Amino acid sequence: MPLTILGILMVIMTIAFTTYIDKMDREMAESLSEGNTVNNVDNAYMYACADLARIINYAGMDAMKQMGETPVIVIEPTSRS
Repeated sequence: MPLTILGILMVIMTIAFTTYIDKMDREMAESLSEGNTVNNVDNAYMYACADLARIINYAGMDAMKQMGETPVIVIEPTSRS
C-alpha cells in the first residue's frame, strides 16, 4: 500500500514537472520566433558555435586528464631482453 501511494505521487510529480518544462520550452520558442530577423539567426548561430567550442574544450580537458592518469606506454619489440 505505501509503495502504491509513492508510485502515484511520483507519477503526479512527473506530470507536473513535464508540464512546467513544456511551458518553459514553449515560452522560449515564442520569444525566439518574435521578430524573426537575420540578427536573431546570427545570434542563435553564435550561441551554437560557442556551445560547441565549450563542449570540445571540456572534452579535450577530460581527455588530457585521463591521459595523465593512465599514460599509454608502448614497448618496442627491440627493447626487450
